[in-house]
Amino acid sequence: MTDTFAVRCIYCNMEKIIGIFTVQESRKKNRLRKRAKEILCVPWPLLLSTGVFLDIPVEGYGIRGPGDDDMRLWQQMQETGAGKGETKEKQSDLPAPELRKRKRQQRRMNGTIRHIRKAMCGKYSGRSEGQRREVRDVTYMSEKAFLFYSWQEELFPTELMLAFYRHCHQENLLVFRAEQLIFADGEVAPQESGEAFAWGMSGDPYLTVMEGIYDSFNYVTIITEREAAWQGFIEEAYEEYGLSVRCVRDESRVTFREKKTLIVDMSREGSRCMGNFPPQSVYLDMMHTKSKSRRIAARCDKIPYISLHNALDTVLRDGV
Repeated sequence: MTDTFAVRCIYCNMEKIIGIFTVQESRKKNRLRKRAKEILCVPWPLLLSTGVFLDIPVEGYGIRGPGDDDMRLWQQMQETGAGKGETKEKQSDLPAPELRKRKRQQRRMNGTIRHIRKAMCGKYSGRSEGQRREVRDVTYMSEKAFLFYSWQEELFPTELMLAFYRHCHQENLLVFRAEQLIFADGEVAPQESGEAFAWGMSGDPYLTVMEGIYDSFNYVTIITEREAAWQGFIEEAYEEYGLSVRCVRDESRVTFREKKTLIVDMSREGSRCMGNFPPQSVYLDMMHTKSKSRRIAARCDKIPYISLHNALDTVLRDGV
C-alpha cells in the first residue's frame, strides 16, 4: 500500500473506533511561519483525543491546520491522479504555480499521514511481532474494522448504524414514540431484474439495517429505485408481523400518513419528497453529505435532525 492514503492500513476494530479529523486554524495568525511550513512541506501537527461513543472507546488524531474542505480537495487529487500518479500531459495543462502548490500539498499530507501511522503503531509497540504485523497489514475493509475520517462522505458499518439507532430509541423520546418509519435506501436500480435481482440483497447493508429496526413500527414506507429487490423482505414482514410495507419511487408528489414518524435516511443526496414528510417527524441521517445537509436544513427545518456522522465527529473534537 502506498503512502498516499497509507493510514488506511492501520489495524482497528469495533472494540475501538479510530478517528482522523481536522482542527482548522485561523489563516490570519503567523502567516510567515505558515508560509514557510508550506514551502518546506512540514507535516501538520497532531492533536490527540479520546472519548467513548456508544460504549465503544474512541481514539482520535486531529490534523491541526487544514479544514475538512481542504482534506476533501486533497483526497480528490489523490483519487483523480492530480499528484505523483498524474500523467505529464495532464500536468502540462496546469499553471506552474498551481502544479507546485499541489505537489507541496501532497507531500505535506503524505508526511502527516505517516506521522499518524507511527503514532498509532506506537501504541502496539509492546506486542509480539505477529501482532505488530497485524497492525501494519489489516485494512479498514475488515468486517470488524472501522476507521472514521471526518471529511469523508461514506456509509457507516451496519453494526454502528444499528447501535446508533438503538441508542436514539432509548434516549430520544421522539424516536421512541414514532409509529411510522420512512426509510430511504439511496441505491440506484441495477440492470438486473426479477429473481436474480432479488438475490442481490443478500448481505445488503440497507436490508441489514431495515431488518434490525422495522418490527417496532405500525407503518413502513421504503423510498427506493429497486422495488423488486425488496420483495422478499416485504413478504417476510407481512408473514411474520402482518406488516404491510409500501415501496415508492422518489418523486416530489409522494405523500405520507400524518403519524409520528422516524425518517431513516441512508441516501447520499436525500429525497425529492422530503418536503412532504409529516411535521411530527424526527430525521435520523445515517449517510452524511454536505449537499444533503443543506437540502434538509432548507426543506425540513422544523423537523428535529440527528446525524450519526455529526455525533461521532463531536465526540472526537470534544476529546481534544
